[in-house]
Amino acid sequence: MQNSQLTRQPHARSNLVTLIGMSAVFCVLLVALLVPQARELHSSRQNLLETEAQINLLQTAVSNRETTQQDYLALEDSSTLEQSLLDEQQVISFIEDIESAAKLAGVTHSVQLQTSSREVQASLIIIPVTIQARGTWTELLQFIAELELHDWYINATQVSISNAIIDTDQQELLIQAKSFWSNP
Repeated sequence: MQNSQLTRQPHARSNLVTLIGMSAVFCVLLVALLVPQARELHSSRQNLLETEAQINLLQTAVSNRETTQQDYLALEDSSTLEQSLLDEQQVISFIEDIESAAKLAGVTHSVQLQTSSREVQASLIIIPVTIQARGTWTELLQFIAELELHDWYINATQVSISNAIIDTDQQELLIQAKSFWSNP
């Protein structure tokens, strides 16, 4: 009986060693197959996220273009078009209006008309304008409200507000827009 136990133990041990060896081989094969798949899945997900971001940018650009066209068509038939368009010789008045709004709101600002990028369309001239301002939230909101009081027409294509300096209540406002001028 002792002989049969001795012969079973080496056999049981060899079965255990075989089982452990097969398990190790299975684990190695599993890892070898899953790691590349996981990397490929991660890469595919990154590509998908980048594609989604590009689609969002394109949708925004199309939306901005459609909005500008709709605004122009709405104004084109309106008698307010003539009233809301400035003559190009009124560029100083336009900038002074922005400066006055900034002063009333208590913000520091800069204005840049990109006259080199102007577009002429029939009786209309479109000139890109960038307005930057720095102040508190309240001051920036007051600045925007002051800008809206004027009769001239601009179409904001991008508006962003960000922290000016960390640990302060100062914010920076950036408005990129298209200003509309009459073409005599």
